[in-house]
Amino acid sequence: AGGKLFLSYGVGGRVLILDASTGKLEKAVAVERPGDLEVGVDGKCYVLSGGTRLVRFDPGAGTTEPVVTDLRNAAAVACDAAGQLYIGVGEPDNQVKVFGPDGKPLRVIGKLGGRPPLGKWDASGMRAISGLRTDPQGKLWVMENDDTPRRISVWNAAGGEFIREFFGPTNYGAGGGAISPLDPYCMVGHGSEWKLDPATGRASCVAVFHRGGMANARFGLGPGGRLYLAVGGGWAPNYAVRIYERVAAGEWALRTKLMPLDKDGQPHDQVDQGGNRGLAVWADANGDQQEQ
Repeated sequence: AGGKLFLSYGVGGRVLILDASTGKLEKAVAVERPGDLEVGVDGKCYVLSGGTRLVRFDPGAGTTEPVVTDLRNAAAVACDAAGQLYIGVGEPDNQVKVFGPDGKPLRVIGKLGGRPPLGKWDASGMRAISGLRTDPQGKLWVMENDDTPRRISVWNAAGGEFIREFFGPTNYGAGGGAISPLDPYCMVGHGSEWKLDPATGRASCVAVFHRGGMANARFGLGPGGRLYLAVGGGWAPNYAVRIYERVAAGEWALRTKLMPLDKDGQPHDQVDQGGNRGLAVWADANGDQQEQ
């Protein structure tokens, strides 16, 4: 901004201001545990401090002042053309909180608490906010640093309404994807169930049913046409394999788990390469999906 490069240096407890063309350091401003930052339309630098405060300073003077306090797990900040401040917070709220230039609260964007880590998909909830930007069309773009699945969500910055979402990219090698043998428009990937639109080719998320690694996935049919899915975290036999039953659209139940044994005969989700000493199998006898 203004020919200057602003760097948040968390380890050093400073915001560094450099000449953007030469890289020469011009000023170092002390900020406690600085995080994400943004230069506003007023030319001042707004910096998250310790995940609990938003402070600002004039690059010429370098003296900080608090703007917003009493935040919890604040991870991202953005400013719009009107000088309004957008702060993305994590647990327990998982929302974007909007403040005026004076630091007074104006509104919130997104469902309180965010979307659940497992269960039916709720596009109105955010999770693991890591970056924010406003655009000239009045939209707020939210980067969500969650692998299950990876998402960028777009919102009406003024009213807070959800507009649309983008998913991706895939994990390394795009592994863990599989198509249902009963429905060619039902797909799994990134621990989630997806519904494909045959007219547009666009996928929408139906539910998240698995967390903890999904490098491999295979469907299989059981008695009575019951649909099962085996999910593995990596190279067998060093990773556990979980077998889910698809009870209904977006509803999955964990039925079986195959776990590698270490050299002492203890089961784990993962053992070192070449360290596998056998296999333990658990099956859900009472339907509570808990290992007993």
